[in-house]
Amino acid sequence: KICRPLASWFSDLVMRSIAVLPAVVATVADDGGDPYGPIEFQFSTEGAFADWVKPDTAQADRWSSRFHVAWPTHIEETCLTSDVDPYAPEPPEFHETLASEVIRGWKHFKDVVAPSLPKNHFIRQQLEQKHAGALNDAFFHYQKQHFEDGAAKSVEDPNTTWPELDQLPEYRRLRQYVNRLSRRYLIRSGVDQDFAQNLDVSIFNWWAVNRKGEFHGPHTHVGEYHVAVFYAKVPKEGGKLRLSDPRGHQPPFGKLRLSDPRGHQPPFGK
Repeated sequence: KICRPLASWFSDLVMRSIAVLPAVVATVADDGGDPYGPIEFQFSTEGAFADWVKPDTAQADRWSSRFHVAWPTHIEETCLTSDVDPYAPEPPEFHETLASEVIRGWKHFKDVVAPSLPKNHFIRQQLEQKHAGALNDAFFHYQKQHFEDGAAKSVEDPNTTWPELDQLPEYRRLRQYVNRLSRRYLIRSGVDQDFAQNLDVSIFNWWAVNRKGEFHGPHTHVGEYHVAVFYAKVPKEGGKLRLSDPRGHQPPFGKLRLSDPRGHQPPFGK
């Protein structure tokens, strides 16, 4: 049984894309049985990228995602709500509901849960670190503990986060989107379709609320197939996503990708 963490997403501090490549078009259809509906995808590639990305036939006027190249991998940007992409499958209330509960849960952790922990508790010690990411680092460990204490870890099962968030239909749908889009990402990366569709994975997700001057520090995702980031709320003065060159920092490498804020989308990256 293969179980690896697959996805992560944040709210409030929102980032955007890298250089735009030909559009990737995704069509969503509902068969009346699955409450989320089957997701059918078509892809469009041009030029040299046709040998690098699995091709397919594109259609106009459909829910679409944008494709970006970063070093030896690719990043896909998909907007889930219609206030950003008119063809997206979800209304604006989708991200608004998620953002509202996440901010409430974050405040509850900051004001109630964390102060009540023993001083020698590892989450309390993390919170008392003297850097701008300490609060969200502690909030991360709090959510990870919820996940590890849960009774189930599959996409459909409950007990993956704190109860009030876990019960939201929007949260369950978000995990479904991540699950389906992530399998498509693997297929487009060259993974056998049957293998990708039948892969047994564990999706671990956490949230962060970044106030002015706060940040999520540099990190890597070792052992995951890939990661996704969902941005539920975007302030106009939001920060940037900084991607560092995984090949190293010496010339001719050492490049940086800075992405501008744009909300309600999960970019995928290997």
